Amino acid sequence: MPAPDVISLRQFYSSALGQRVKKRLRRLLLTQWPEHAGEIILGLGYAPPLLRALERTEGEPPQLLAAMPARQGAIYWPVHADNRSFLVEETALPLADNSMHRIILLHALEHHPAPQELLAECFRVLAPGGRLLLVTPRHPSLWRALGATPFAVGKAYRPSSLKQLLRGSDFTLRDLRGALFAPPLTHPFWLGSWGLWEFLGSAVCWGCGGVLVAEAEKQIYAAIPAPVKARRKQQRWAPAAEPTAATRDSA
Repeated sequence: MPAPDVISLRQFYSSALGQRVKKRLRRLLLTQWPEHAGEIILGLGYAPPLLRALERTEGEPPQLLAAMPARQGAIYWPVHADNRSFLVEETALPLADNSMHRIILLHALEHHPAPQELLAECFRVLAPGGRLLLVTPRHPSLWRALGATPFAVGKAYRPSSLKQLLRGSDFTLRDLRGALFAPPLTHPFWLGSWGLWEFLGSAVCWGCGGVLVAEAEKQIYAAIPAPVKARRKQQRWAPAAEPTAATRDSA
């Protein structure tokens, strides 16, 4: 099954099921990042559903950018203001080194053929101490087996493999949890019980959700020079001078 394009992604998040997914992921995002005023935040993949939640903040509003892969397509975003979305090649972002405070990856990692290179590019543009929030399908899960949602396609990750991938990209993992515990079904019974499923799943079996939500940090460590062994000071003794004739006479 091919990766979803921007039209199908927008339609999914406009549906009744997509609205519940968006609400749950936004709650997790704001729990992880309660303070983000004045920061520059990049969404990579199809991140407008989460970026929208960050606009409503106290103090200086953050600068939000939506980078959308060329193979997925892009839409005008946000609809109520000047456009801040643009097409990109994910491993060659048109951004300076250390220029972003935070990055959100949504519908990005699972569709990229070289995930290690994608994370390396995120590491490059993140400022030291910057945070990465990554949402990716979990394997195995009901969301992979049931329904036709965007989380049913692309590469899915186990918690251990995602940890290894982040570690190999020099990120420091801060938090890893599961989400979307309700089945991906549109029957009113399942939609009406979403809150209960999410509560029970996060309390009893966080590893059973349809997606993994990871927060990682770019930490830069200063190199500590190797200790230099103190060299013992060598004393050089000059041989005694031979007595001269004058010295002998005076004696």
